[in-house]
Amino acid sequence: MWTPHPVFRDPKQSSIFLWRYIDFTKFIHLLKTKSLFFPTAAVLHDLDLFEGSLPAKEYDYYLRTLKLSEDSIKRGQDRFRAEFCVSCWHYNETESIAMWKLYSQLGNGIAIQTTISDFKASFSETTILVNSGEVIYIDYDTEYFYRGSDDAYPGLNGFVPFIHKRSIYIHEQEYRAIASSQRESDYFDKGLSIPVKLELLIKKVIVAPSTPIWIYELVKSELHIVLPNVIVEHSVYDKEPLA
Repeated sequence: MWTPHPVFRDPKQSSIFLWRYIDFTKFIHLLKTKSLFFPTAAVLHDLDLFEGSLPAKEYDYYLRTLKLSEDSIKRGQDRFRAEFCVSCWHYNETESIAMWKLYSQLGNGIAIQTTISDFKASFSETTILVNSGEVIYIDYDTEYFYRGSDDAYPGLNGFVPFIHKRSIYIHEQEYRAIASSQRESDYFDKGLSIPVKLELLIKKVIVAPSTPIWIYELVKSELHIVLPNVIVEHSVYDKEPLA
């Protein structure tokens, strides 16, 4: 189930949407299994070596003030990367052509639109704890976590490095859900599939720019087997100017 945690905070815009850009095969898997796959942070670390890492000033604080060794810091972060499973979403009022190009293929992909409140509620039928909030972007060479914000989490917490990213990714406007579990039955290797209520997770579906009409119809037919009332739309990118 989704549960609040002081490390995580939502975007300040109250009417913001969440978007998930995926290819067609992952969309079908979501519909068939009624579960959302959370890869481990270790998998994300293979794509971005800074995933779950510490800014230079934080690292120095761990070494000099807390007297932790370099080896213990590394082992701790590696353990968290193996235990934390992450689902990455984009928050925005509208769809984004940049996100289409980054996380799907033009002509072959879909975007799921939902709200933050419905996203949280969609995890109500799982016993696995899920936390979520916006990613905070900082300069890892010069800044501390939270940029010295007044609402920073007071003290050390394993989640903190995983809701921060380098400022070069700020265009992603990422909203991140993190799941973890210590139960024997939930042990995993590359990730964790978490049951979700599709009627809450999927409020609208947008097909990628330049999607052929037959793929659009296929997406609609597959979706309506499970969610007959959800709207499927073409991307606004495909609209033509009046003159």
